[in-house]
Amino acid sequence: MHVHVRVRAPKVEERFMPYSYPISVVVGSAGATIVATDGFEFVIPEDALSRDTTITIAAPVTATNVSTLTEVSRAWTIGPLGTTFDIDATVFIPYFSSYESQRGSIYVYMADSVTEPDPAGWTQTPRDTSKSAKMGGTISSIQCAMAAIPQ
Repeated sequence: MHVHVRVRAPKVEERFMPYSYPISVVVGSAGATIVATDGFEFVIPEDALSRDTTITIAAPVTATNVSTLTEVSRAWTIGPLGTTFDIDATVFIPYFSSYESQRGSIYVYMADSVTEPDPAGWTQTPRDTSKSAKMGGTISSIQCAMAAIPQ
């Protein structure tokens, strides 16, 4: 599987760079939009990071211990875990097409691990519905992400 990374740099034309999972991209104060061919998208705005940071994204897996949620996507581990942003970033999670009729109930959830032992450890994020077939979530720090419907 290949991914495309669009890096925003001052006075430089946007460019795409192909990557395969696991993804590893150095992002600095210019920000970046990391887009995987499976539809996962991570938007880090300009000035969100004050120094160069190697952002990693592992291939998606099925989350565990989410008995209080209906999973409607796979789960991605984004790193380095705990990295905080000066300006919120946004993850866009492609959800399974069979849940399109329930789009109004889908949220992005974040946790410290895709194997979070406490179902309450998955935190709902503010929604961004600007992209079709994806649900966006605004985040202030890096964690694992998935789309789900609360039960």
